Order: sequence, then C-alpha cells, then structure tokens
Amino acid sequence: GHVLEMYNDIDSAFHFYLYAAETDDPSGLYRVGKAYLYGRGVDQSKKKSLIYFEKLIKLGCDLINVVYEAASIRMTPDITEKKNNFLGKNSLKSEETTAESMNRAKNCATLGLDYHINSEWRSRLGLEEWEVRDCLSHALAVVGDHYLHGRFVAKNVREAIKMLVQSARMNNVDAMYLIAETYFFAKGVDQDRDLSIKYYELAAGKGSAKAKKRLRQIKESNK
Repeated sequence: GHVLEMYNDIDSAFHFYLYAAETDDPSGLYRVGKAYLYGRGVDQSKKKSLIYFEKLIKLGCDLINVVYEAASIRMTPDITEKKNNFLGKNSLKSEETTAESMNRAKNCATLGLDYHINSEWRSRLGLEEWEVRDCLSHALAVVGDHYLHGRFVAKNVREAIKMLVQSARMNNVDAMYLIAETYFFAKGVDQDRDLSIKYYELAAGKGSAKAKKRLRQIKESNK
C-alpha cells in the first residue's frame, strides 16, 4: 500500500490498506481511517473514519495522531453524511462522547513530544517524527483553544495556557496569538501587557497577520 501510494495509485493503495485493516494491522487501520477522513481512494466519510481510529484506541494506541484525529472528528460537523448531526447527538455507536474524547486528547497531548516520538505506536503506524511533531503542535493549539473558551468541555484557562505554551514552544503561530490575546485582554488571567506583546511579536515574526494588526493597534493607542 505504501509503495502504491508513493506512485500516486491511491485507489489501489486503499484496497491494500483495507485488507491490512481487516486483520487489525495498526498501520492498515490508521491508513484506512485517514483515507476515509480525507476521501483518498474512497468516498469521504468521517463517520467511517472515526470507527477505524477508535478501533486503534481500543487496541491501546495512545499516539497523538490517532487520539487527536478521533477528537477532531467529534469537534467538526460532518457534511459528508446525510445525517450530519451524529456528532452532537452522539448517535454513532461509541464508548466516548465528544467531551470524553476531548479530555482524552488533552491527556494524550500533554504527555509531551519525546513520549510520542519514542512511542512504539509511531513505528507500528509507520509515521515519521515530523508527522508526530506537526500533529502534536496542532493538537495542543486546538484543544487548548477549546479549553480556553469552554467548547465541548468545561472551561479551564489554566490547562489551556499549559497546552498553548507547549504548542508555542513548537513554533505554532496560532498558539502564540492565543496566549497573547489571553494575557492582553485578561481572559481568565491577570493582565500582562508585556507578556502579551512578547507573544504578539513572536506570532508576527512567524507571519501572523492578526498579530501584526494587533501590534499596530497597540502602537497607535500608545501615541
């Protein structure tokens, strides 16, 4: 399947991945889940994708790439399904609700980069270090944002900041901007303009248009 995918024969690759998934091969389960998630070699279906990711979780997989994808599906309406409200009503047969899936993603993400890179599951799924690093950085930023605003889970600014700081250390621009906004507008924390400007500048240096705009506004207000 990997070789066929390298040569862009996506349809044939999917059938090999599906065969592997039917034997509970971890890499096959992951690749089929991703194929359904993005519609590669098969009609897109987040509902079917979630089934494969959750099967991996039941097998003991705690790699961020799997746990976060399962949570992200529950966080996002599925326009590919005729009944696109199955996430909110939890009508998909599953042991997890959206909130439980989010909490699992938080606990998984906060295990840290070294844990995930050195995980046996990374090797079993055939993932490169950069794939794990990119997913972890993104997961920390997104899940942190949800905890910051209380979406799907109880609002917890302290936990949110911890995740966002970890993500920012991995050069995630969105995390940098969220930290800056939180401290500038004192959203559940004491206001710290110096710290917020530091993060606005970091985000702006990475190309964030929002951060550049905010810095201009701050500059204008100080005149």
